[in-house]
Amino acid sequence: MEKIGKENPGKENLTIVSIGEVLFDVFPCCRWLGGAPFNFIYHVNKLLGTGYFISRVGDDDSGREVLEKMAANDIPQDFVETDKIHPTGAAIVSVDKDGNPHFTIKEDCAYDFIKITPQTRKFIDENATMLYYGSLAQRSSLSRQAIESLWRSGKKYFCDINIRQHFYNKEIITSSLMAADVLKANLSELELISELLYGDIFEMDSAALKLMENFRIEMLCVTMGADGAVLYKGMEKDTYKASVSQIADTVGAGDAYSAILAIGFLKGWPLERINAFATEFASGICQIEGALPVNDEFYEDYRRLISKVK
Repeated sequence: MEKIGKENPGKENLTIVSIGEVLFDVFPCCRWLGGAPFNFIYHVNKLLGTGYFISRVGDDDSGREVLEKMAANDIPQDFVETDKIHPTGAAIVSVDKDGNPHFTIKEDCAYDFIKITPQTRKFIDENATMLYYGSLAQRSSLSRQAIESLWRSGKKYFCDINIRQHFYNKEIITSSLMAADVLKANLSELELISELLYGDIFEMDSAALKLMENFRIEMLCVTMGADGAVLYKGMEKDTYKASVSQIADTVGAGDAYSAILAIGFLKGWPLERINAFATEFASGICQIEGALPVNDEFYEDYRRLISKVK
């Protein structure tokens, strides 16, 4: 697939669209609404007010809860379909002693059957600045076709690879990278991708630069948990580590990072500003339970910072 892109848009009037899974993360004690594409666009909408979500939920209590959550937080529901047959997505989550989540993701859920309507395609063609996607929803052929059909729209494309369990293969990874202008992966995902595509002895910098060169990726982030994140653009590299006094859990931290990374990339911020801002925002998410803040006050300082940065 030939990569079709466009120049970075103006710094204002950004419209970011996310496509993929929405699900409930079910912990031993409770459950939280999540799914990387949903978490990402939730943050984007809180920070910019211009985020849109494409997905599918079940005709069940969980699906209605998703739609109610979106309505309560002013996230447009125009492109979220209701599936009469398949249930809303769910993942059983266990958290290890270091606060790292481990997921068992249910299959044949509503988000495995995403379709792109003519109205959705028209909206993206006319309005979208960037499209965000990952690999999990591509486990099903139907949702994968839906995602791939949007890769030739001449937008900027953000791939948060989010490799989960066995729900990936070389073809999915390769095509996702070919479309991407921005790629985010954690260190273990980068190593897996490098082994899958090249079989080389893994070294982070060389693996990142090789992917950027081979797939014409403009910006690549490697998150490393408590060790922070490394951000690459061309031959530039920035490393940043935040100080976190107390970790509740790390669920959704990467999605929070992605939200700032997408905004900073589109606004043309310097590499070090993007990485510091994104890492600090992600560390804030680590200090609350679940992936999404229950109080909008969490976002106030970040909104002010975004509005001030030119």
